[in-house]
Amino acid sequence: MKKMINSNKRKTLNVLSVIMIFTFIFVFQGDCKCVKAEEATEEFIDIANSSVSYNGEICDIVTWKIKLLKEFEVTKIDLTLKAPNGNIITVNWDSSHYELDENGCYTIEYFVPEYGPGDGVYQINQAEIFDCSNSSNCISYTITNGQNGVDLSSLSFQVSGQEKDATPPKIDKNNIVICREDYYGNGSDEICVEIPVEEEESGIQEIWVGWYYYLNDYFNNDTGSWLEDRLICTIRGTAYLDPLNVFTETRDFSDFKEDIIYGIGYVKVIDWAGNTSIVNLLNENVDGIDTIPEKYRFTTSQIHIHTYSDNWSVDVQPTCGKVGIKSRHCTEPNCNGKTDFEEIDETFEHVFGEWVIKTQPTGNTTGVKERICSVCGLEETEEIPATGETKDETPITPPSQDTKPADNPVTPPADNDSKPSGGNVNNNTNTVVAPATKGSVLNLESLKCKVKVVSDNVANPTVSYLGTTNKNATIVKVPDTVIVDDITYTVTAIADKAFSGNKKIKNVTIGKNVTSVGKDAFKNCTKLKNVEIKSTVLKKIGATAFSGCKSLTKITLKSTKLTKSSVGKNSLKGTNKKLVIKVPKSKVKSYQKYFKNKGNKTVKVKK
Repeated sequence: MKKMINSNKRKTLNVLSVIMIFTFIFVFQGDCKCVKAEEATEEFIDIANSSVSYNGEICDIVTWKIKLLKEFEVTKIDLTLKAPNGNIITVNWDSSHYELDENGCYTIEYFVPEYGPGDGVYQINQAEIFDCSNSSNCISYTITNGQNGVDLSSLSFQVSGQEKDATPPKIDKNNIVICREDYYGNGSDEICVEIPVEEEESGIQEIWVGWYYYLNDYFNNDTGSWLEDRLICTIRGTAYLDPLNVFTETRDFSDFKEDIIYGIGYVKVIDWAGNTSIVNLLNENVDGIDTIPEKYRFTTSQIHIHTYSDNWSVDVQPTCGKVGIKSRHCTEPNCNGKTDFEEIDETFEHVFGEWVIKTQPTGNTTGVKERICSVCGLEETEEIPATGETKDETPITPPSQDTKPADNPVTPPADNDSKPSGGNVNNNTNTVVAPATKGSVLNLESLKCKVKVVSDNVANPTVSYLGTTNKNATIVKVPDTVIVDDITYTVTAIADKAFSGNKKIKNVTIGKNVTSVGKDAFKNCTKLKNVEIKSTVLKKIGATAFSGCKSLTKITLKSTKLTKSSVGKNSLKGTNKKLVIKVPKSKVKSYQKYFKNKGNKTVKVKK
């Protein structure tokens, strides 16, 4: 499904492309205690009727409902949060995005990132209300926790599962673009600064741009020299990146004069842990305006207005299980400006190379062959049937004169617990090769996974899949069968917690013999997007099997054997709101009922 990102709204929408979300727990419960504050504070915010909650069962957004005791022409409400480590975090609100609800409350939302100050209670430190009912003189009112008897603890929330990160993304300073554009589509004119981020990271909270200017026509009589460069302003913004990881910030064009040379002096990055790094764009050991490289210098008359092509350009090719991105590019020379980002549907057909034999089959044992997808690197293996051939005559090598002929004894079974006939038999030794005992864990280096023996029945040994041993795998295929020591085991289950907490995998294909997906099997696999279950005999999906898979948008099922009771509680809890489950045509109606109330109220079940 193609997703159009309107350029006029992309700053708001793009918050989701850089910020990864974690679990929070609503701390305050019960009725709010009305705080009787002194004088001005009490008349501005109705704490007793304000609240905090979260959106989704695995929380992705903290939502405040702020009710005021006095009518304002509110243009903005800013909250600052005090994190457990003492860092202060700003939550910005814009009246153009929200309106008063039926209860007279303003809505403020906060996306908690993956990386930040860490777990614990986040307390509102301060609330600032901007009143512009008098357009010539906007007034702000500040409510500070702990002052004048104000207690904002009822609006606290707790974060759990958040990681700390002190490594902000790197700035691609060689591809910074300066341009002019009606960025917000309201007829205004802004200077834009577009800063590419080299790698997609979640550590970035804000980016600041430090501007410098130089007056060509100002002479300092005291020093007898022309005025050197000075800091003119700093613009800052919350780090919303577009799909190509480009941060954009703007400043009103009227702030700039045509007879002045401007330049970008530095870019400052602040990560969610409160660490700061500065990318200096100045040339070293040079004074004056010449310290700013030519590419970062401009006058207003030199800055072009983006002229976007009517044709689409592919920025990121879609691959196996990964969406691509296309956009319209600026036609001005040496400009990297892009707009109207649109996703290109991912492809699920792999481009495999030729089969390569890894293990040759013999008369009574199967072999293994492998092929690799040239796009995503997925390794696929298949059995090669035993040849079934036996040689009538075995060449005999005559013994040397110093060697006595050897006897040809029959080797007895390995121990008294050896299994009866029915397993694979080695014709050369006449010994029975028995499966590993039930409960044994087998490490398959060739398939980069571990399995556990569920049944050691000689006629039909089975295993459950414990998970991949490849820590960097993004695409995983659970095989139909595995071979260990010449024994073929059928993979019939995905074990409990097999992939739980895996932050790498994006696509999983499950083999045709799996009958059950265990409890918490894929819990909190936050990057998992697509799951294909080829099994037509799947009978069970365990409780919270896909809980917390916030990126999961597609599950494909071929089985018709699921029942209402076999789809576990909260199995879809916290999955993506756009999740689609594709099922056999004959089961659409019944499966719609089975997956209802399993944690995702917006899930679609269709053919």
